[in-house]
Amino acid sequence: MYTEVVCKGASTLNSLEEVAQIALHRKSVDKLVASNVPGLKEHVLVNLPNRWLKNTRITQFEIRDTYLSGDFLWAYSPFSLSSQTPCCGLAPIAAFSMYGALTYQDIGTVHTRGLEDLSRLEGIDFSFNHLKIVRSTAFRSPPSSLSTILLSRNSIEEIESSSFNYVRLKCLDVSHNLLTSVSRSMFASPALVSRKYRSQLELLKSTA
Repeated sequence: MYTEVVCKGASTLNSLEEVAQIALHRKSVDKLVASNVPGLKEHVLVNLPNRWLKNTRITQFEIRDTYLSGDFLWAYSPFSLSSQTPCCGLAPIAAFSMYGALTYQDIGTVHTRGLEDLSRLEGIDFSFNHLKIVRSTAFRSPPSSLSTILLSRNSIEEIESSSFNYVRLKCLDVSHNLLTSVSRSMFASPALVSRKYRSQLELLKSTA
């Protein structure tokens, strides 16, 4: 049985916390979707509640239509495991998605620090946002299992050199953006990526 839980339009962050504490406590969920998450105050960017999902086991987490703070992944450690209940933490999470959720146009300012707590994370989806540039520091400390990054349907004009040097990529989707070239210098092992994953990655010669 596939279980999907949608938390839409919570009135306050406290009510969002109550969902996890009561309805999702020690539950196993295939997919959790949070949309229109409110800030602590009006016009304030959102950070998810502190250790919000510490007692819920989730495979895929998705957040939509939320004005997120750039440090939301690590400021309050929403994905940190509970030391008292390690068997019910978020360790198995494999996919993390954000659609229309990024308020910054520069992915370098959206700190992916914090994702390293998700030791089995395989894929991140930042599609359908308003990103214009991917900084070389954006994925500096990824989980070792991360192999898929989806950045399609943004407004990306530039991907800086070495942006994905710390990621063991199998699939990178930058389709439907404003890129005119994709340099091999973005990757730690461009020859290996080109040979093994030609169908997923179309690499152009470096213009440097």
